[in-house]
Amino acid sequence: MMRFMLLFSRQGKLRLQKWYLAMSDKERKKMVRELMQVVLARKPKMCSFLEWRDLKVVYKRYASLYFCCAIEGQDNELITLELIHRYVELLDKYFGSVCELDIIFNFEKAYFILDEFLMGGDVQDTSKKSVLKAIEQADLLQEEDESPESAVMSKAHWEGGDWGGGGGRGRCLSSLVGGKARTKLPHTVSVQLLYSFVLYPVLLHSHLPIIPLKGSGSLACNTMNTLLVFNHLI
Repeated sequence: MMRFMLLFSRQGKLRLQKWYLAMSDKERKKMVRELMQVVLARKPKMCSFLEWRDLKVVYKRYASLYFCCAIEGQDNELITLELIHRYVELLDKYFGSVCELDIIFNFEKAYFILDEFLMGGDVQDTSKKSVLKAIEQADLLQEEDESPESAVMSKAHWEGGDWGGGGGRGRCLSSLVGGKARTKLPHTVSVQLLYSFVLYPVLLHSHLPIIPLKGSGSLACNTMNTLLVFNHLI
């Protein structure tokens, strides 16, 4: 059974850690620090297996990253080395020529791939296709969940008229057009509003005038947080 798995750079920066045994944070940090010092001090032509404490350590370097696993005494080192290589293959398939930056900026994906591959320190699926298929399905579900928060483009057509007649709409529109008050818009103004639903709750509670948009709900008018592109102004 695998006790833990570490990914760290040759500069000694920890990029990923997965533990399969209960241990305090203080003890984990101490073990990580000691093990990184031992592995980084070894020469490239030295064996990838070593005895450390009451465990066997299997490691392999890929580019600037070290993949290091600690296993129990009765476990097979060659199988563990193959597991490391299989995990690297999964990362490479998912990211496409995976590098250290991919793991830094998408660490949650690296953890998810590892969890699909290993469970409780043991291999749960050796098929790369099955693991990648499960990851793709999870990505699709995540995209569906995040779709209301993605950037949305809405088009609003405001008909010309008396916009300065004391209503909130007149004051709001004047802030959109150069910040100067305009009492009348004699022609149709076609405006595209690019906004994010992430900002919508903030804008909604900012006590700003609300513009009723045809077929698009309501949006708080704020020139600092809302990007307006005027396509046509006659």
